[in-house]
Parts: sequence; C-alpha cells; structure tokens
Amino acid sequence: MTRITMDQPLKDKLGGLSQRIEICDENGNVVGHFLPEKVYKRMICDMLGADVSREELERRLAEPGGSTLDEILARLENS
Repeated sequence: MTRITMDQPLKDKLGGLSQRIEICDENGNVVGHFLPEKVYKRMICDMLGADVSREELERRLAEPGGSTLDEILARLENS
C-alpha cells in the first residue's frame, strides 16, 4: 500500500474529512475515492457483517494462542 502524508493545503481541499470524497482528474473522470478512517473502518465492519465493535475485534486479535496452518492441517487430516 502506498502512503501519502497530507499537507495542510490538501487537507483544506478535502474539507472536514468526515465523508467519502470522489477524487477526479483534470477531465472530471473519477480516479478514486477518499474515505476518512472512521468511515473506512465502519464500512469494513458492515461489509463483514460484524456484530462486534472494532475495539472487540482488536482485543480478540491481541489474545495469545491460536494455531499455525500446519497444526490446523494436521488436525484436519486426523479427523
């Protein structure tokens, strides 16, 4: 993924950074969309049908444990 550091003039162009924004070229063709972090995270959770908050997902990811792919495959072969 490419990362761009937003300077103040760009931030001013993007407005309040609270909603989806279309990014167009000089001919008016849409080349992409800007999504503020909060909107992006909500959209991803909604798309996944997550019934848990982002904080709960992050807490679960941080829990120790789990299995490697080799361990999972070995269990599947033995069942």
